[in-house]
Amino acid sequence: MLPFLQGSKWLPCNEMSVRADVDKGGTRGEDMKIGCDGIDFERSNWLSKLLNCCSEDAKAAFTAVSVSLLFRSSLAEPRSIPSASMAPTLDVGDRILAEKVSYVFRNPEVSDIVIFKAPSILQKKGCSPDHVFVKRIVAKAGDYVEVRDGKLVVNGVVQDEDYILEPVAYDMEPQLVPEGHVFVLGDNRNRSYDSHNWGPLPINNIIGRSVLRYWPPSRISDTIYEPYAGQKAFVIS
Repeated sequence: MLPFLQGSKWLPCNEMSVRADVDKGGTRGEDMKIGCDGIDFERSNWLSKLLNCCSEDAKAAFTAVSVSLLFRSSLAEPRSIPSASMAPTLDVGDRILAEKVSYVFRNPEVSDIVIFKAPSILQKKGCSPDHVFVKRIVAKAGDYVEVRDGKLVVNGVVQDEDYILEPVAYDMEPQLVPEGHVFVLGDNRNRSYDSHNWGPLPINNIIGRSVLRYWPPSRISDTIYEPYAGQKAFVIS
């Protein structure tokens, strides 16, 4: 078995301690850690449907071949999820593959799950420049983003986010996302250290976009979000 299938590069954003009121619900009575985490994503997709009929050995073989080819090409890199900030989409221990090509030709889009280097504001707080985070883009440059009554609101429109773990337990005043930046949040909103704490993310810090969960074999699936048909958004005043 290829070594990175069992223990590829960790997303080391778990190293900096923060107060318990920043990342709620972590270790009992101890300082919380900045999270780059995940959850299980039950939405069906073409890849999981294709692999449902395969044995565990076949899934492992498919994973080994595809990830090995992409890893060797330098067009993508594997990462491992050490915390629960992206739950339920990515679980602790999940392995993902991030491609590094598409953003050469287009700008990052809302709903993309991205991996990125710690921005300067986090480095000033003690994060190493080599620390890598994983979060979801929820707003782009020019958008006004806020959190009100447990809901994410972008440009006055309440977002219907079927991928988050639970309603948001905090409020956030409206912020304008500046040019060259995106606004990123963890799907586990109440236990994620993200843009609502430290502000918009410079696009230049983005390494790539998560496209595949390749481990464990029983849950191989793409990580590209496609809204359900009939999904609604609501304008508020």
